[in-house]
Amino acid sequence: MNIKFTKRGFTSEAAIIIYLMICKILFHFALPEYGYFRDEMYYVSIGDQFSFSNLDMLPLSPLYLKLFTLIFGYSIKVIHLASSVLGAVSLLLTCLITKELGGRKYAVLLTGIFMLFSGFVIFGSLFTYDSIDFLVIVAVLYLLVKIFNTENQRIWIYAGIVLGLGLMNKLTIVFFGLAIFVSLWFVPQRKMFKRKYIWLAGIIALLFLTPYLIWQSENDWYFLDFASSYAGGISYLASFPEFVWNQILPNNIAALPIWLTGLYLLVFSSKWNKYRFFGIMYLFLFLLFYKIGAKLYFLIPMYSILLSVGAVKLEEKFYNSVKTKIAIPVAYILLSLPFLPMLVPLLPLNHFITYAKALGVDAGIRYENLSLNQLPQHFADRFGWEEMVDQVAEVYDSVAARGDADVGILTNNYGQAGAIHVLGKKHHLPDAICMEGWFYFETLREQAFNKQYVTIGLSRNDLGQLFREVIPCGVYTNRYCMPYENNKSLFLCRQARYDLANFWRIAKHPDPEFLAVLQDSGVSAAIAYYRRMKQDNPSLPLFTERQMNGLGYRYLFAGNVKEAIALFRLNVEVYPDAWNVYDSLGEALAKDGQVELALVNYRKSLELNPDNANGRERLRQLEQERGEAR
Repeated sequence: MNIKFTKRGFTSEAAIIIYLMICKILFHFALPEYGYFRDEMYYVSIGDQFSFSNLDMLPLSPLYLKLFTLIFGYSIKVIHLASSVLGAVSLLLTCLITKELGGRKYAVLLTGIFMLFSGFVIFGSLFTYDSIDFLVIVAVLYLLVKIFNTENQRIWIYAGIVLGLGLMNKLTIVFFGLAIFVSLWFVPQRKMFKRKYIWLAGIIALLFLTPYLIWQSENDWYFLDFASSYAGGISYLASFPEFVWNQILPNNIAALPIWLTGLYLLVFSSKWNKYRFFGIMYLFLFLLFYKIGAKLYFLIPMYSILLSVGAVKLEEKFYNSVKTKIAIPVAYILLSLPFLPMLVPLLPLNHFITYAKALGVDAGIRYENLSLNQLPQHFADRFGWEEMVDQVAEVYDSVAARGDADVGILTNNYGQAGAIHVLGKKHHLPDAICMEGWFYFETLREQAFNKQYVTIGLSRNDLGQLFREVIPCGVYTNRYCMPYENNKSLFLCRQARYDLANFWRIAKHPDPEFLAVLQDSGVSAAIAYYRRMKQDNPSLPLFTERQMNGLGYRYLFAGNVKEAIALFRLNVEVYPDAWNVYDSLGEALAKDGQVELALVNYRKSLELNPDNANGRERLRQLEQERGEAR
């Protein structure tokens, strides 16, 4: 089916789509702002310092954002303009899908209005990798509809290119590629597998990913460690009812009957048999994302084609009813408004807090295992950054005013480091170093370390492992930010215990030679190797406290108690000021029956950290057991 627009000037279908795209952009541009979202500052940082030698994060989103900041400058409105433009193009493509499905002017109008207040709306007021991801998926859906309508197999090549661009942005595109492959086997269009074009499309898409795969292979497949830790602890595993609710509210409750109608027609209606593939694709992704605990919004772009089908059906059913045709979009808009403040920053903050409280803060929409305070995560992550950077700048300036020029900034996470980069410009702050994500590899690449650091978010215990002098410089607080970002101490750290470049090298994984000796020759040989290396270079670290703690527990859980004790004792020797090393050694000694020594170590752990509840309980239990034994 070739798309043909009606030719009636300002009321043509093309004009309607343009009006709706402009409405989309202006709507988000006119919204009040709560502040920069955490990830937005991260992507700006990556774009500003982009290098193909650091591909921890895929490059398309940061480079796209860099294009906008180069043209329009740095501001929160520019960031959100970049996102709303992507949403407007997604709206355009969804309207074109409607045309391909046989929809006329009214169906196109409905589709655009449905998209304005669909799940895409939240991503017009903040920029994430999903902004481009959604556009890529909608573009592929449009190309697939074109293939089904025209049977022009060469369009698969374009689909492969678009999927390849998507793979340069976010790896979740792999799931959609898998869904295309699996779903096609269940429909008559599976005959396309006999032609070369669909296979060429897959090859082309994977070629786009090659630089990233090469970089990952050269950096110990860091993404796999991140994905494993995220899926295992951070990502929220919703129950089935929760997962269903997470598809209903963010995609607009008012849209529920529309996209359900679209899904029903695609799966069961003989009239829509030609497009059954898309219904199967949706159901496959729905079940897959539920099973793997994917984030609620991964499925949002699939609702575009369901809304298109629903719009075509509404046009067909009410084509001759003018009143109903007016009532449908008006009712949809009015019914969309009550839940809109939960998705975009529409209300003043104090009014939103009252509104959110009535809905249980997050209205049951969760995608990470993080505690909340007064705001849902996608809003709370926009608060406190200005105040945090101002406080860091105050400490930094006070140090620099004393003539200490060689001072840097060290943060606990990428959000804090991104805020220093974006919001620290007005204070002339240097870029922060950080052991998380892209910043870790950028710090490793730059190798530009200072003699002293202003730090934010790191504990005194962790800093004490790295610096001999850790001076408290205040506490950052903000009642609206994410709770885990609140009440964070600032320190001035001096006299590094190790060469920081070498410490950065082993921050993610222990020294490979040490691990090789441990694996091949055992614990005693590994400890001897450590002592030799330390004698040759006292500032050379081979492992962090947490890494050695993990190795010790690996032996302990395997029943090799003596070896575990030896590793825990080495950890005490290397990190004598860390409370956790004594706690772990005490546990291993208790398991070996050395109760008196276990008590000594638990007491030392509590001396260093009186808040160690586990150590206090174990100490009480051991003292009680010793008393009963006597």
